[in-house]
Amino acid sequence: MFSLQIVVAVVSALVGAALPLVKAIIKVLQRSPRGEVFFATPFGKQVLATFDLDRPRDTTATLFKELADASAKMDGIVARIREYTKGREPSVAKFEEQLGLLTQQEADLRKRIEDLKQVPLPAAQYFATLVNKREKSSALRDYLLFTAGIVVSAIVTVILKHFSLA
Repeated sequence: MFSLQIVVAVVSALVGAALPLVKAIIKVLQRSPRGEVFFATPFGKQVLATFDLDRPRDTTATLFKELADASAKMDGIVARIREYTKGREPSVAKFEEQLGLLTQQEADLRKRIEDLKQVPLPAAQYFATLVNKREKSSALRDYLLFTAGIVVSAIVTVILKHFSLA
């Protein structure tokens, strides 16, 4: 049984290697003068078709034609890329403008920070106390206006009730 497996393996290896080997031999024969005559016959053409070797060999004309086709495709692709980039140019210009504005704002803010760093601490504390005094006086004013509003609305309500208008 073991010897049968070895025989089958050897036969399958030979059959698997035979097809590429036969193709290589046919390619060599096809280039020879006698092969050109043989493969011009109907039987020779059938052999080439069987092994998928019936395509014409590359010639200068076919190579230049393929090169021209590839060049035309590349020209089309380059044109599409050019159109795409033209569509993106306004967006890029807008972003560059925004970047310029933001850079300028950043520079202004950095300058302000540097200027504030150089202000002496006692001056900053004095400024803070002035602001706090104004906030306290505005709070007192708000309370007085609120109380006055309540008093005036109560008086108006009493007058309207007295004359039976409400």
